[in-house]
Amino acid sequence: MFSAVKGQINDNLDCGGSVFVEKYWKIIYKSESVCRVTWIRHRDNHVLTAGLYSYSKDNRFGIIRKEGSDDWILHIRFTQKRDEGRYECQIATKGGGYGHVVNLFVVVPEAIISGAPELHVQSGSTINLVCLVKDSITPPNFLFWFHNSEMINYDQSRGGISVLTDLENKEPTSKLSITDATFNDSGNYTCVSSNTKPASINIF
Repeated sequence: MFSAVKGQINDNLDCGGSVFVEKYWKIIYKSESVCRVTWIRHRDNHVLTAGLYSYSKDNRFGIIRKEGSDDWILHIRFTQKRDEGRYECQIATKGGGYGHVVNLFVVVPEAIISGAPELHVQSGSTINLVCLVKDSITPPNFLFWFHNSEMINYDQSRGGISVLTDLENKEPTSKLSITDATFNDSGNYTCVSSNTKPASINIF
């Protein structure tokens, strides 16, 4: 007799990341054995993998199975928003077939600069900019600031510049502070995150 125990049915990940969609079945062998495990994408009823073979022209899709393991894992690399949807694992045995559906949700993180798209400041005042990364399931590897395409760093001769970055916050943030603003501090400021499109603001 073949039996299976359901597990988690939903999975979330950042766009551009990599997801391992597991079979979510605990296979218990008694008198029957699994003949083939197939992964199907419901959106177009496309067979992605069957056994150890991939049947997708998109090489981002593949199967992972360790020798001797009962786990057949669908691996999707460099995920995109269009990968979102329902995936089904179908198990064929000598006694019949079984299926289980997994819902995959792909989240697209976004970088936002408070006050964008433009900010007007007085000469001699302090420029305070905050870059916030929203909807990021995993923290970005970095958050950098650029002024007119040049990276802002601490060893600039201008002085009076500080950057405070917290990547472990629920919504990762980076705060840029520039004291005693002058005309040379005007222009475009861009926040660059490892997992989002850049966000920009113009200072006048």
